[in-house]
Amino acid sequence: MKTLLIFFSLILISCNLGTGPADENAGPIIPLAVGNYWVYQQYSLNNDGSVSFAVEDLRGYKITDILSVSLNGGNQKTFKYTRYAPGGDPYSEAKLIYNGKEGIYYAGITDKDTIKMLFNDLMFKYPANKGDETTAHTFYYYIFGNLDNIPDSIVTTYTCVSTDSLFSTPVGDFRCIVYKLKLMLDNIFYLGDVYYFFKPGLGLVGIIRMPYSYITNEHFYSTKDILIDYKIKWGKL
Repeated sequence: MKTLLIFFSLILISCNLGTGPADENAGPIIPLAVGNYWVYQQYSLNNDGSVSFAVEDLRGYKITDILSVSLNGGNQKTFKYTRYAPGGDPYSEAKLIYNGKEGIYYAGITDKDTIKMLFNDLMFKYPANKGDETTAHTFYYYIFGNLDNIPDSIVTTYTCVSTDSLFSTPVGDFRCIVYKLKLMLDNIFYLGDVYYFFKPGLGLVGIIRMPYSYITNEHFYSTKDILIDYKIKWGKL
């Protein structure tokens, strides 16, 4: 019950819960094409979820290249989903992802063209129903980097917690499907939860982080990332 109440509190600071499913005809939850990018403003949050201050530097993600890897008994085309700062060059390390029959798959990690790790995990199931859960390697990192120093080998759970949440950003109000990532430092130590808000056909429009305090035995608000600019292949929605 505590987890449920925390989630509804989280939703109230940025969006409202709807009643129907997300539009499955809008397209994949992350449109993948080289050159697509998404830029976010990060906010530090107070304990009650209100904004404390805006982080000065902007960060985002960009599809920088295509890489074919050996998966599924053949060659699988994957896309490099790379952190970058607007006006600067993307970072060398990228996550390899692709759209499959059941949603977004996390295929591995590359540094330039050197593959560091290769796997084939269904990460964000789509279409999804509330309560659907997948197990995959930890895809999450801050837009400013892996500040928690989570090993790339850690496997965790991704749970669909809403299929129709209204998330407001400076570039529009979007009906979102929401996934919760259980953030683990290792197989035992639990760090908290990360909530991803996806607008199908557009991509990731927001992230809310709620670490867990072993002192109070409660989650608390940490940061919120909000989409402020984007470019996708077929134009803005």
